[in-house]
Amino acid sequence: MTKFEVIKAITDEQKFSELVFDLIVKYDSPDAFAKLLSEEFSENELQTLQSIANRGNYPLSLEGREVKTAVNMDRLDELTGPLVEYLAENCRPHSAIIITAERTAVMETVLSKPQN
Repeated sequence: MTKFEVIKAITDEQKFSELVFDLIVKYDSPDAFAKLLSEEFSENELQTLQSIANRGNYPLSLEGREVKTAVNMDRLDELTGPLVEYLAENCRPHSAIIITAERTAVMETVLSKPQN
């Protein structure tokens, strides 16, 4: 999906005009602007856009657009099953395992109250 296609998917006239105006001001020629519009979004960028559109935080309609998910749920279940067992056998009920590229942490919620 190109940047042009995404810009066309903005459903609010005011937001659309503000974005296009800001882009036109930034690029010094029609060719430079056209080059930007023809660039493709990466899968990660499309996933981020889809997430924003799904939350309703931005007037963007990507309905009918196929955005591949980077998560294979079967593989994720296979990998996390032993961690769920570990939590059940070794941790308190409000514990969680947080995994990032830099570390793995076992966290425990001490107090939690919904804002509603």
